[in-house]
Amino acid sequence: MLGRGPGVFDGKTDLWIINLATGRERPLTRARGTTEEFPDWSPDGRRILFVGDLAEPGNFDIYTIRPDGSGLRSLTKSPAFDGDANFPPDGKSIVFGSDRTGNADVFVMRRNGSGVRRVTRHPAFDIYPTFSDNGRSIAFVSERDGGVNDVFRMRVDGTHVRNLTNTPHVYEFEPNWQP
Repeated sequence: MLGRGPGVFDGKTDLWIINLATGRERPLTRARGTTEEFPDWSPDGRRILFVGDLAEPGNFDIYTIRPDGSGLRSLTKSPAFDGDANFPPDGKSIVFGSDRTGNADVFVMRRNGSGVRRVTRHPAFDIYPTFSDNGRSIAFVSERDGGVNDVFRMRVDGTHVRNLTNTPHVYEFEPNWQP
């Protein structure tokens, strides 16, 4: 799966599915003048989670769609930025970043968009959250130790936050777990 724009890159992208065996490409989204990006397949393969500005250009929310392009669902409808979303291994919830509180924080919600709860409450930006391979921890990037971004780890409920990198002169982003 990839995001691609129409020829000359204008910042607007659609999602495409590519069959790696055949090389056949097909568009998943085709909303004119919008951006759809950062796809994540649900563990059962039935839905694709992505971030887009379909409802209002420039205002990013979280959506899911079936792999055949049907069943588009908006999971968030916030005037703030909602993004950086992904599934845990069991596919029952979604972790995402949002500035809906006036500050960038990490949130968790059910896979249908209900039960949104804030799990970080620090004045520094907390961004790029991602579930661990067992779904019990979240890695994220934060400025909370001052200076540039470090990678942190916490439990899914937001407790036991620990700085994993503590590299004062290195800007880190988008952590990913190795299974």
